[in-house]
Amino acid sequence: MIRGFITDTRPFVRVLISVPRSTVAVPVDMLLDTGSHLSVVSRDVLDGLGVDLSRLSTARRIRAVGIGGSQDYYRLRLMMSFPTSSTEPHPLPVWVSVPISTDLRADSIIGMEALVNFRLTIAASEDRVELEPLF
Repeated sequence: MIRGFITDTRPFVRVLISVPRSTVAVPVDMLLDTGSHLSVVSRDVLDGLGVDLSRLSTARRIRAVGIGGSQDYYRLRLMMSFPTSSTEPHPLPVWVSVPISTDLRADSIIGMEALVNFRLTIAASEDRVELEPLF
C-alpha cells in the first residue's frame, strides 16, 4: 500500500522520479489528478535528473488540449517509485509530459494513464490517500 496526503483538499503522493538505468532520483510531491489523462512533471524535475531537453527530437512532442486551452509538451519515458510504500518500492515505467514553455509553472501531476495501474482511495474527510498497485 502506498500512502499519500491531503493538502488544501487536494490529494498528493511522494514519488521518486528517475531516468531508466540511472541511480539518480528526484523526490516530487505529485498531485493525483483523475481528470487528466497525462502525467506531468516540471522542468525543474528534469533539471535535477540532468536531462537536456534541447536534445529531444521533435517526434517526442505533443499538444494537449484542456479547459484552459492548449499546451505543447515533450514526452519522456521515466521511472516512478514510491518511497511511502509499505512494501519494496518497485519502479514503474511511465510516460510523462514536460511543458515546452518555460513560462508555464504547474504542479507535477499523476494522470489517468499512470493511475490505471492502481486502486485509488481518497478520503479527504479522513485525511487518507492510498494507492494499491495492481501490477
